[in-house]
Amino acid sequence: LTNEATLGAYLAANLRKVDTDQIYQSIATLINADSASEIALVESATVAWTRSFYAAAEYAISKGNGDVMLCCEAEYAANLVAMQKLAMERGARLIAVPSFEDSGIVDIGAFQSMLDDPTIGPKVRLVCMTHIPTNSGIVNPMEQIGEIIDAFNKKKRGNDSSSTTKDKEVIFLVDACQSVGQRVVDVRSMNCHILTATGRKYLRGPRGTGFLYVRNDIVDKLVPTHIDHEAAPVIAVPEKPVAEDVSFRYRDGARRFEFWESSIADRLGLGAAVDHALEIGMDVIECQCSNLGMQLQNQLREIPGVKVHHDHIHHAGGKDGQCTQCGIVTFTVDSHPSKDIVFGMLEEGFAISMSPATSTPLDTSRSKCSDVVRASLTYFNSIDEIDDFCRVLRGLLEQRR
Repeated sequence: LTNEATLGAYLAANLRKVDTDQIYQSIATLINADSASEIALVESATVAWTRSFYAAAEYAISKGNGDVMLCCEAEYAANLVAMQKLAMERGARLIAVPSFEDSGIVDIGAFQSMLDDPTIGPKVRLVCMTHIPTNSGIVNPMEQIGEIIDAFNKKKRGNDSSSTTKDKEVIFLVDACQSVGQRVVDVRSMNCHILTATGRKYLRGPRGTGFLYVRNDIVDKLVPTHIDHEAAPVIAVPEKPVAEDVSFRYRDGARRFEFWESSIADRLGLGAAVDHALEIGMDVIECQCSNLGMQLQNQLREIPGVKVHHDHIHHAGGKDGQCTQCGIVTFTVDSHPSKDIVFGMLEEGFAISMSPATSTPLDTSRSKCSDVVRASLTYFNSIDEIDDFCRVLRGLLEQRR
């Protein structure tokens, strides 16, 4: 920012070009992408998700054909409204895959049954799943979902990898907004075509940053709905000043989803955050976040009137029985509005938030849970801080009886 103020934006950006170029490789390493060309830098997770979703839908969803999009019940509201709008415009169907009753985690058996259903499976074109939702600490089994989709696609192609027929490719889009930075996220293990994330949450990068992963074998089929000359450079000056003669070519790789203008300072901050996470080690961070999340859940259960949302600590919803707990813990308190609990704890120095019922409307409808208090634990938090949090919460509830 100082360089921009003293040298001007263009010169300041040129001086840090090597550093900004390295950000793509750092993110590719973070999520185990094949190459940096599969990464685009954008302004937020929502920008990443919407740009990729509409391009994927344009490719996959035919108008008036009754095509099907699948989502999870824990889907974020921003994603749901975009999918529902497109479904209404295209005459498509949006169907939520059922969740396990006790945990809220996607029911893999139900998902497989939907793809096997002759009335649904042949029409499925797009699967959009949230890895970790905003309103609870569940971790949906993306690796299993991706494995099923990959097998489904291979079966439809008849194992012909050269097939380019549009209706033989189901696209898998993962919203990793809440998981990147607190868990190991491996796009190869997930077998996903697209993954979107933010910089400002568990990566602890600047607000106004995010990134988009698009797998190399699908990116050329996806045309961004909005472009500028960064996404699609002009390749030649026409002989005459005729606008219709201006020709352009979409950029190779995921950077066709970028725009020219961006905050270089924010991007550098994102790169620093990613490098910091890589230096610590995502396996270390994941273990610490999971352990702290379990500790907080255990202590909250002991407080009268407190109910942990999706209290799934003993549910093995992950692949091969992996623990599905993460650093997000949400809860409600009997007879106390969640917003009052948030304000009361903020006054005591605890930075927590509230996830409104409308942020995950399908999960709210299924679980009958209202607004929830959200505590987000990261790797540098401690057991002592959890002890203090629960002690203060107990005291706050005793004062308000």
